[in-house]
Amino acid sequence: TYTHNGRSLGFKHGPNSQMLLIENRWWINPRSRISIAFDQLKWGVKPEDEMGDGFDFGNNPNESYAIANPEYHNSTSWLIGDIQTSRTINFSFEYQLSNILGMELGYSQKKGMGEVLNNMSIQVNVDY
Repeated sequence: TYTHNGRSLGFKHGPNSQMLLIENRWWINPRSRISIAFDQLKWGVKPEDEMGDGFDFGNNPNESYAIANPEYHNSTSWLIGDIQTSRTINFSFEYQLSNILGMELGYSQKKGMGEVLNNMSIQVNVDY
């Protein structure tokens, strides 16, 4: 398997997934920064008609490819199964109050699987 002590190696979203990330950061002055990021995550989910067939689908890095469905060997595209998509946009403003104290304001909106999740955050960072 592609794990170490049960933790996935490589891409954090695991196999059978892909991500597009576009990010831009602007330094307004030496203490202020604004960033905008957009990401789109796609991943394959095992189809309903194949549930319970006894084969591993490949979404879990702890599963072995040795017991994968032979029907898929050398005949799949980049992602397989029912493709799910989520899109996230992030805005953040960072301000360094002093050498050890910083503040970050953030907003993100995530759309996917029929849901919309809005998140606002305020952070105070102490670096000592």
